[in-house]
Amino acid sequence: YDLRGWGDSAQEEAEPPFSPRQDLLSLLHYLNIEKTYLLGLSGGGTFALDFTLEHQDKVDALILVSSDPSGYAPPMTDAIQTFAGRYYGALQQKDSAGAVEATVRFWTDGPRRAPEQVDAQARARITTMSMQQIERHGDFMAHEQHMIPLEPSAINRLAEVRVPTLIVVGDEDVPQVIEAAGILEQGIAGAQKVVVAGTAHHPHMEKPEEFNRVVLDFLHGLPR
Repeated sequence: YDLRGWGDSAQEEAEPPFSPRQDLLSLLHYLNIEKTYLLGLSGGGTFALDFTLEHQDKVDALILVSSDPSGYAPPMTDAIQTFAGRYYGALQQKDSAGAVEATVRFWTDGPRRAPEQVDAQARARITTMSMQQIERHGDFMAHEQHMIPLEPSAINRLAEVRVPTLIVVGDEDVPQVIEAAGILEQGIAGAQKVVVAGTAHHPHMEKPEEFNRVVLDFLHGLPR
């Protein structure tokens, strides 16, 4: 499903404070799902982990892709500052294409690859999705200021996670995401980490067959 403020979720003019964990709990209740397997990408994984910490009885297993735990605060590097300047500068100028290109260069190409080194079809799809996000919601993090955070945050509670957990990260992702994957692996008891070589922030789109195999192998290996 799409988080509030993302993808095909409804556009709302005035956003009251909300909890993405409660949104997911309400969705499960609506669908009459007692327990589920959770997979989240990037910020979706952050919220999936937060939800698990609040509702472990609702989660069979957790899969975190290109994610960091809530409360993780990486240092402000020159690369992050450059990206933020280009991205928000483009938004201020109402230059959606410029904002999308800054996003794709930072997250999809990653710090070590030129655009032509990335699978062209995957890059084009991610560019289209990014443009749709900005045109529909105005920003990738437009709703973040209205979110009710998990307290205490997940980074201080990783040892509380008791469900089987898979961590997936691309070796071409930005350094802070690769670091976060290591923090998750070390902090969550029994967690498995898989690195998908030759991918950045979207391993499921750059190498979908390998990604699916990693996820299915994990799920098939869970106790029945």
